[in-house]
Amino acid sequence: IVLIAPGLVPNILVGEQHLFRGQIDLITLPTLTTATYNNGIINPHIDPIKPNSPLLVPSFAFDLSRHAYIEQILGFRDEHVATFILLSGDKDTYVDAKATRVFVEKGSVSSKTKLEQYTGTLHEIDNEAEPMASKARLDILNFILTN
Repeated sequence: IVLIAPGLVPNILVGEQHLFRGQIDLITLPTLTTATYNNGIINPHIDPIKPNSPLLVPSFAFDLSRHAYIEQILGFRDEHVATFILLSGDKDTYVDAKATRVFVEKGSVSSKTKLEQYTGTLHEIDNEAEPMASKARLDILNFILTN
């Protein structure tokens, strides 16, 4: 299993917050990746971000939070499944990278779990600015080929 910036420990406030405009938890491209798409760099996001806030899909947001909470209590320890967690940097507003790292390091996962943190990245590690995106993709490929 490959988990890219998994929601094991999601943040409550994600994306951008504009309290004076009454906008919270706005999902925006600058909060997802540090990559900029100009000078011939192709934007992999074909469609606009929709919905642009988890508040517009409360059942999804609640379900994600509920499952994260269950995983934090029970962990996931299937020793038959190799798991690779690509952990974003500490400025990812969607995932609490520090708490996720603690969760993994305290043994809440199987011994076949590999964790790699991509310092300086935001939530979409595989869509990050180079060289991080290529490194993440190569790490994923190597994990798949060796497991």
